[in-house]
Amino acid sequence: MIDEITIVEATIDDVQDLVQLNILFNGSSDSATAMAERMTEPRRVETIIIARVNGKVAGFAALRIVPCVLYPTPHAELTELYVKEDYRQLGIGKRLVQYLEELALKKGADDLLVLTGADNLPALSLYHALGFEDYDISLQKSLHSK
Repeated sequence: MIDEITIVEATIDDVQDLVQLNILFNGSSDSATAMAERMTEPRRVETIIIARVNGKVAGFAALRIVPCVLYPTPHAELTELYVKEDYRQLGIGKRLVQYLEELALKKGADDLLVLTGADNLPALSLYHALGFEDYDISLQKSLHSK
């Protein structure tokens, strides 16, 4: 039974939970020390939020806000969104995205961009239900290739 869902900005005290969530989501092998260093980096442009259900960490999301030289408003991107399997279909993903939308507005952004896999149907369904529209094409190149 769900009594309470809370969404808050992550602090250094949440680093162990974030490491575990990142392992589940990205298969990351980052240490808590490495993540804590990045979280406290003064130049960081990413804000991490976490969702708790009845006090237990259920998911996280990340918002990247980058000032622009050629545009009057900053670039805002939802860079990560993950909800643990046991907590899916409870509205947590929606609440995380809505929190980031409000945060992006407070930080001066006019739009929020999100990239996801073309085959990630659950994510696409969520984003479309929240009013996101298909936009542009994303390309990637490894800088370590020959």
